[in-house]
Amino acid sequence: KCLRKAAKFVAHSREAVDQRDIAKALSLLEAGVREYPSADDLREEMQTVSTIVEQINRTTNALKQSLREHRYFQARGLLGRLAGMPILVTDIERVRETIDARCSKATALAKRGLLEANHDLALAEALLRRSLQVCADCKAAREGLEKLDERRKSVPRLERRLLKALSQGEAAKARESLTALLNCVSLPSNVRGTLDDQVHNLEMAGTAIRRILVGSVVAVALVVILTAFLINVRG
Repeated sequence: KCLRKAAKFVAHSREAVDQRDIAKALSLLEAGVREYPSADDLREEMQTVSTIVEQINRTTNALKQSLREHRYFQARGLLGRLAGMPILVTDIERVRETIDARCSKATALAKRGLLEANHDLALAEALLRRSLQVCADCKAAREGLEKLDERRKSVPRLERRLLKALSQGEAAKARESLTALLNCVSLPSNVRGTLDDQVHNLEMAGTAIRRILVGSVVAVALVVILTAFLINVRG
């Protein structure tokens, strides 16, 4: 008779778990253990439910911490894990809507920032930092900022290459270095225009030099042809 009554406590506790009411399940088991302390089934079920309660508490605390730190992608994963546990959360949908809205906004800002990185580095950085303000663990925004930092670190090397190419009159290398430099840093319009004019002038000078060389080759060829013609006539 005692075993049957103890089994009823276990059965009712499991029904409460199925109904996502872990608090009721734990309360039933505690009452059963007090009445039938030697029932093995009750003690085993009590251990199982206590383990679930500990997992719920750890997940809930981690979720609260993530929300305080604005780590909404992490919070989304924790909320999904919590939704699979036998717990009644009345405002879980409201929390989910808040998390999803934050994650979507941060992702949109990061995507826009990555697109702007090819045109306006200052705007790109502002958008990526704003994305991290909205959602501190937005991976796309953090990786985007790391890439911008890497590009900035290469600026001195590209500057040296550009100046060397300009000083040596290498138009192609100067244009290549200038393009790479502009992709790494946003220069003021007047500085950018000045550098572009210098490279353009170098390219035009190279074109003029090539034209002079081609003209010289043609003139030499004409002299050779005329000399051969005069020799043939005299013969």
